[in-house]
Amino acid sequence: MKSSLDREILLRYLDDECSESEKEAVNEWINENASNKSEFERIKKIWESPGVPCPKPDIELALSRVWQKIDELPGTVEKRQFNLGQFVNDAFKELLATPLPVRVGIVTILLLGLYFIISVTTTPKMNEVFVATTEIKEIVLEDSSKVTLDAGSKLSFPDEFTKGKREVQLTGEAFFEITADPGKPFVINAKEGMITVLGTKFNVRALDDSDNIVVSVAEGIVSLMNRMYEGDDLHVIIHEGFQSIIKNDSPPSVPTAFKVTEAKQWIDREMSFSNVKLNEVFEQLSRWYGLEFELPYESLRNDRVTIYIENKPIEDILEVIALVIGMEYSLDGKVVKFSKNTL
Repeated sequence: MKSSLDREILLRYLDDECSESEKEAVNEWINENASNKSEFERIKKIWESPGVPCPKPDIELALSRVWQKIDELPGTVEKRQFNLGQFVNDAFKELLATPLPVRVGIVTILLLGLYFIISVTTTPKMNEVFVATTEIKEIVLEDSSKVTLDAGSKLSFPDEFTKGKREVQLTGEAFFEITADPGKPFVINAKEGMITVLGTKFNVRALDDSDNIVVSVAEGIVSLMNRMYEGDDLHVIIHEGFQSIIKNDSPPSVPTAFKVTEAKQWIDREMSFSNVKLNEVFEQLSRWYGLEFELPYESLRNDRVTIYIENKPIEDILEVIALVIGMEYSLDGKVVKFSKNTL
């Protein structure tokens, strides 16, 4: 007889499921020499010891038996029809027929797979809305809260809010009108800022091209914090008519008063700029009108300006900017060129 023996025959022998001829073959192999006998005793010891993990090939064998049941079902994969209850019953019998160490391995695999399926199917579907240049978009969330997004802004939110939690992610600028629900706070994650409310109206400005996050409250009360300081509980409470700013990586500023009417002026394409870099004005007009700006010196973009943009024809707006910076302008399609005043 060969010095090696088919592993599956040997496993059936240990499980007392082999035929008489197979039993004779195994006994003959065991008694062939001391090495075979020693190998058999070692395998038998592993087989009968529930605390010792079985070698990987045995697990693969047990799994192959289950998949074999599937392959034996009639029909193609796409059109196959079978008795699910009978299949589960047969597969369960196959599982019980395997030794305990193998069963533990299989059950572990199945449980991990089940956990993955449940986690995927129970995680709420996330939606992502991006507003193109020159546009404004209004979104009504599952809880009837309303969000108005400015051009170039993005909002991520679930189809359905989970129990005890309403949370969204914002990049850009948006005016929120949150439906009151004391038992389910509404949380907005905007860059490093985390805004928490129960039901109120406020504006959040968290532009990608700015280091600042500005929260302006038009109605109610809002809590603002920088997540980098979450453990230190450095948050501020902002009341109606006040706003707070997170600059760079700093905690929120002490709230200061502002005109409530300015909270959502941008919806009407109006905005007040106070001592800001000229480039910030250009970037806002780029989002609203899709414009590009050219200057004789790029360093001029860092010049500070104070200006109020009204909802007027773009030519009137550019004329005001030209007067403020002491230059002339020309508009060629969507390109605005500023040049030195020749007068």
